[in-house]
Amino acid sequence: MKILIPKLKPILKEISEVAFNVWQQGWAERNAGNISVNVTSYIQTIDFISDKKQIQHRLPFLFPNLSEQMLLISATGSRMRELARFPHKYMMLIHISYDGSSYSIIPLANHTSHLQPSSELLVHLAIHQQMKEENLPYQTLLHAHITDIIALNHLPHLNNKNSLNKILLSMHPETILFLPEGVGYVPFLLPGSQELARKTLDETKHHSSVIWEKHGALALGTSPSSACDQMELIAKAAKIYLMCRQAGNTPMGLSVQQLRQLKENNGLPPSLPFS
Repeated sequence: MKILIPKLKPILKEISEVAFNVWQQGWAERNAGNISVNVTSYIQTIDFISDKKQIQHRLPFLFPNLSEQMLLISATGSRMRELARFPHKYMMLIHISYDGSSYSIIPLANHTSHLQPSSELLVHLAIHQQMKEENLPYQTLLHAHITDIIALNHLPHLNNKNSLNKILLSMHPETILFLPEGVGYVPFLLPGSQELARKTLDETKHHSSVIWEKHGALALGTSPSSACDQMELIAKAAKIYLMCRQAGNTPMGLSVQQLRQLKENNGLPPSLPFS
């Protein structure tokens, strides 16, 4: 199957590697998980001139900061294990209209024109809009069902933002260094809903990783690989906590003093994102 826009091959290869990692970790059962990347800088007008012939899909609200932007996004119903093998068959390119009111779909390969974007499209668009508005360096949004994070949310004392940050950031020194602002948290809301998009947007103003209660997590990154790095950080911290609990112990965790010292020694503000 021929890829219609050759310049996208390197980013599709990276998406493939991330998709395989997410699936291998067990974070993408069936068709779980999705990913999007702003690839406007990769595309030339000639690459999507056929877009003018495509159907315009209206959006429920405007995304003016995404005017004429090009986003790679996984197709609804696609499986990460399939995406890992054939990213050009299970990713699509969407072109946002000049006024941000609609989008058109540009197939990446022959015989893929039937695909539709992820059911979490509104979340992806809202966050990409925010990243453009605030001139943030992030280009990628990755969502997956991190098993150990979901397990934590089923513990009554760990289904709130403060407690989760206190536990996750104290399990391993690397976590506080790479997530100094902690993780965001959204109480359970219907997947794909406008309310989930709005609440997630509030959290991504301050956090590059956000936990959706009993659902999973999402991460922002400068690339697909860096977004996956964020997920691995919080997954490792959650796993350490659960392993200690399974062994019959309540983990001590790093102390507040140790966490502050870690931040200060690495040139970070000593404040902590929990009380």
